[in-house]
Amino acid sequence: MVDRINKGNNLKITFISTEKDNGGAARMATTLADSINLYAPSCKLQFFHCGDNIKQGFYHGLKKPLIKYFNILQTRILGSNNLYDSRVANEIIKKSITSDVIHIHNLHGYYINYNKVLHEWRDRPLVWTWHDMWGATGRCAFSFDCDKWEKGCKSCEFMELYPKAWVDHAAHEYVVKENLYKELTNLWIVTPSEWLRSIAIKRGFDGSRVVAIPNPVDLSSFKYIPKDVARKKLGLDHRLPYLLFVAADCNDPRKGYQDFYRIVEKLQVPGIVIGKVPVKTSRYLHYVGELKDKEKLALYYSAAELFVITSKADNYPYTVIEAMSCGTPALGYKVGGIPDQLPKDHDNLVEYGCYEKLADKISSHLSNGVSQYRSKILVEQAHQKWEPQVVVKQYMDVYVRALGGKHPIVVS
Repeated sequence: MVDRINKGNNLKITFISTEKDNGGAARMATTLADSINLYAPSCKLQFFHCGDNIKQGFYHGLKKPLIKYFNILQTRILGSNNLYDSRVANEIIKKSITSDVIHIHNLHGYYINYNKVLHEWRDRPLVWTWHDMWGATGRCAFSFDCDKWEKGCKSCEFMELYPKAWVDHAAHEYVVKENLYKELTNLWIVTPSEWLRSIAIKRGFDGSRVVAIPNPVDLSSFKYIPKDVARKKLGLDHRLPYLLFVAADCNDPRKGYQDFYRIVEKLQVPGIVIGKVPVKTSRYLHYVGELKDKEKLALYYSAAELFVITSKADNYPYTVIEAMSCGTPALGYKVGGIPDQLPKDHDNLVEYGCYEKLADKISSHLSNGVSQYRSKILVEQAHQKWEPQVVVKQYMDVYVRALGGKHPIVVS
């Protein structure tokens, strides 16, 4: 197998992801897949997801009508261990039989029977990119201040956390995962941040098989645009110091819109909010709504004076690296993997919940202004860290290590 790969023949890779376009984890998976296709053309990819039911190129949509809603109801009552996926797992297993490497992204999301696929792939080279804490916990994607996952998730107190539950099966699901993990003889875990890597190791995974690799970002779309140019294209006042907040759903308490709201009310400065419009609005804020157009999103990142992230918990949010790739500094809370994303010489984070301190820090930045020179430094750092070709090389190294090889696959 390794000799064949190192001679430049096709490496067959299967990707599995909840979605193709919706959410940060999906965007990471598709950016990585597209980048492998571009920079490692000797590899043959197939990407299975349940975002739609369309086959386009190497993307295979396996969405089944109404099944997700049925599974949301079922898992909230019965737990996620026997999720009904309308044979999605069977189809993926069948079509990945000749793959050299199976690369998993999120297994939660009400779309696949993860017990079945992990058991079936127990002896295969398996790479699993963690986008949150779900792999470590009994049932939730982020545990916040709860540390029960370290001891078996006994009596879950936070069943409202995603994936939400009405009946507590966390301890049982923890044991099921534990037994599945013992079966996996060639599992490699990739985390975007050292924070999440430490959690995987604390959960009991072999540290030599847990690798931190930053997420790639589409730098052809998210790139530096002078603020006056971006603001003119968006019809924004070029004289105002806009703050920017981005979340898929601003009503999700994990994303911290409420604290961003408090900050703009305290400072009385204009801001822009992108994402599902929150229930509580401010006269200082302009609400764009949901936005999937990457080029237009890049214009908003570039037009903003500062990007503000007030998440209560996050792994390696794409919004931070997209903002910095556009030359816009990010300020926010020191949670999850966010400290890993910012430059080492920064002083842009405060402890979670200290929104008044964050407001003071933002005020200081607005007073001093963001120079064009500083913006270009952020862009340079983005290319060094998140350039897709750089990230692809690191993933190829993991693939070959999973296959028992020592030499990386050539990335052009």
